[in-house]
Amino acid sequence: MEAFVDRLRGPSTNRYRLATTLKGHDAPINTLAFNLQGTLLASGGDDEEVKIWEMNRYTLLQTIADENRRWGQVTCLKFITFEGAAAPSDWLFFGTGRGFFLGYRRPRKVGLNQQFSKRIFAPGDSVEAFDVDRNYQRIVLSSHNGVIKLCSIDEGNITEVWQAELLDLIPRSVRFVDSGRMIFIYGMEIGLLVCRDSETSVEKFTRKLITPVGDVSVCSSTGAVAIDNMKNGFDLYPPNRINATSTFVVECTRNFVKKSAFGEAGKVLVCGSDHGAVYIFSPSEGTNPLQILKHGPRSHMIQSVETITTPDDHIIASAASTGCYKIKIWKKKARSTTSQSDGSGAHFFANLLLLFLIAYLTVDRWLPILKAQLELLAARLEPMQTEGPSHFLKDFDDVAIRKLFDKEELLEYRRFLGIQEDSVGLNGYEEEV
Repeated sequence: MEAFVDRLRGPSTNRYRLATTLKGHDAPINTLAFNLQGTLLASGGDDEEVKIWEMNRYTLLQTIADENRRWGQVTCLKFITFEGAAAPSDWLFFGTGRGFFLGYRRPRKVGLNQQFSKRIFAPGDSVEAFDVDRNYQRIVLSSHNGVIKLCSIDEGNITEVWQAELLDLIPRSVRFVDSGRMIFIYGMEIGLLVCRDSETSVEKFTRKLITPVGDVSVCSSTGAVAIDNMKNGFDLYPPNRINATSTFVVECTRNFVKKSAFGEAGKVLVCGSDHGAVYIFSPSEGTNPLQILKHGPRSHMIQSVETITTPDDHIIASAASTGCYKIKIWKKKARSTTSQSDGSGAHFFANLLLLFLIAYLTVDRWLPILKAQLELLAARLEPMQTEGPSHFLKDFDDVAIRKLFDKEELLEYRRFLGIQEDSVGLNGYEEEV
């Protein structure tokens, strides 16, 4: 019903609409990533597979998996295009539940080819998060057990530079900041932010946040940070600040982490939930949601969301980690197009149909009221119909009437009233004229 009503609203540059549903995973989906151009979407999950989707036709382009099933679940992934490359191409990096980190490259427009596969952490220690420094081709990775590693990438080879450990802390997110000079590490349970020098691994400072950290999203346009506080929604932090300026409330019924993603160059924040919905907020327009997308029933957890903007569309991808494990693609026009006006007539008739449908469904409520009003109006008109025209002119004397009409009009008036000419002469009229 919601989709039907959404269609009847017609084309709108302010609302996202469901474009398609992608099916292929048979286990919880943990992570999503678009490539820079928005032509590819990668998804990874507990089925130990990475799927590459072609976004123009919404088709499955490639499935990446280990034939020996050594990887474990896919925990995190990102598409990267390195700046200044002689022949730019898409790189896909992803980490797994058994400590593997892999890099795939897509030359031209063919499938992705493996460039490296390395066990970064111990078999029982999963890759929790990673970030890429495009300027110096470095990668920082964190493990579930608190190990931090910095690695360099050179011609498809990955080499460890340094390693550090954080005790009693799950490093839920790692980020290069200050043009790659420092690394921010966000601890999950206690909400601790640790800053380390990227060259030496020396700790620079620590800061305590007021909430736990379920997930961290950074806006590439504004530098703003959104954190899943694992309590009542997502907190928004200005760049390089540890005090949240606002909280976007998302109902929390289960203690699971949920991802968020900035979209439309920072104009919106898209948030997952544990009850089948995707929330869209505007950081600059208050904390009420602009739109709520229904991905599935309340029993479904939407833990992964991602966004991208193309020349034509703003796009949201949302994935379910329970239920049918579907990916849904939502789109909104990035600019006005002539095609939007082409369907205006059809949408007018669709809205008219909706109006008639509502009238039909509520006829038992409005029809008795309408009937009563019509009967009341008829009762008021009935005396006017029976009393005739003379009733309206009873207060006019003969002198007043002569002032309103000339002689011929007066004769017509008298004939209209059925007055004989000799019953009231015209002498008085002639004398006054």
